[in-house]
Amino acid sequence: MRALVLSGGGARGAYEAGVIQGLHEAGMTYDLVCGTSIGALNGSFVASNKFDDLAATWADIAAQRVITLLPIVESIRTLATDLMKLSHDRWLAWAKDAFGAFNDYRKLGPMDDLFGLMGAIAPEPIEAVLRRI
Repeated sequence: MRALVLSGGGARGAYEAGVIQGLHEAGMTYDLVCGTSIGALNGSFVASNKFDDLAATWADIAAQRVITLLPIVESIRTLATDLMKLSHDRWLAWAKDAFGAFNDYRKLGPMDDLFGLMGAIAPEPIEAVLRRI
C-alpha cells in the first residue's frame, strides 16, 4: 500500500502541488491520500484524479492576494515596525515615529479582541477561491 501524506502550511501547498505533478507525470499512484489544511485541499485533487485542476487552482491562487492578515494583526505588525524604528532614528524622526506608534496602538482597540483570534490570516480570500473549485 502506498500513501501520500500532505502537510499544511499555506504557501507550502504550491511546492506540494509541483511535487505532486512531477510524481503524477512519473506514473506514481496512491492507495491512500490524506492531508492537513492546504495539504487536504491538494489531496482532494489527487484523490479525485484532477491533476490539471490542481495546477490551474495554484496558478489562480498565485494571481490573487489570498494570504492577507486580519486587520488587527496588520495593526500589530505596523506597530511593531514603528517601535523598531524608535531605537534607530534621530530625535525628530524618533518623535514622528513615536506619534505613529501611538496612533497604531490606538487602532488596535480593546486588547481583549486579541484573545479571540483563531489565527492571523483573513479567511475570506481563500474561501472565495475554494468556492470556485
